[in-house]
Amino acid sequence: QFNTELIGTGLATYEGDAIGGTALTTSATSDAAIRQTYQWHNYFAGKPQKIELTASKFGVQANITKRFGYFSSNTTTPFNSTLDGLFFESNSTGVYCKIYRAGTEVFSLEQNDWLNKSETTNYDAADFNFYVIDFLYLGGAVANFWVLTDKGLTLIASYQHINVDQNTFIKSPNQPIRYEIRQSGAGSG
Repeated sequence: QFNTELIGTGLATYEGDAIGGTALTTSATSDAAIRQTYQWHNYFAGKPQKIELTASKFGVQANITKRFGYFSSNTTTPFNSTLDGLFFESNSTGVYCKIYRAGTEVFSLEQNDWLNKSETTNYDAADFNFYVIDFLYLGGAVANFWVLTDKGLTLIASYQHINVDQNTFIKSPNQPIRYEIRQSGAGSG
């Protein structure tokens, strides 16, 4: 169900019983491992889209960028420009909820600024977690980011794109589910 692109010594290893999924790893500068669904999901006008995702080992690491969500990029290696869509990102500085439109960052909210902080005190990005992104592309232009906590499904970020600019907040509402890890310096991820 997934296309896999590996750059350098990046790996995508199915770990079935151990973690119940595929581990993406890097071990050298400029490595990357990307998994993206074959299917791009259709958006129907006026109907909210709901994306449910799971991830573990998403914690902050030096020189490592991890992303997962509902997004795409250019189609040539290293597949890292013209990002378009909604995703969660962990990089050297923190954990974020992000929206990109055709390569331009439209929205970014770091974990320290998340909504409902009192409900996310037990959230640890390194643990196995359940995430949700829902959005209404036309007729409301809103995107919400959620994480499942011990308090239930908790809204952590909300973006309203009314009277912001003349464009939609993402170029296309039809995107694949995508997970990726990229390394920009020493270490491994």
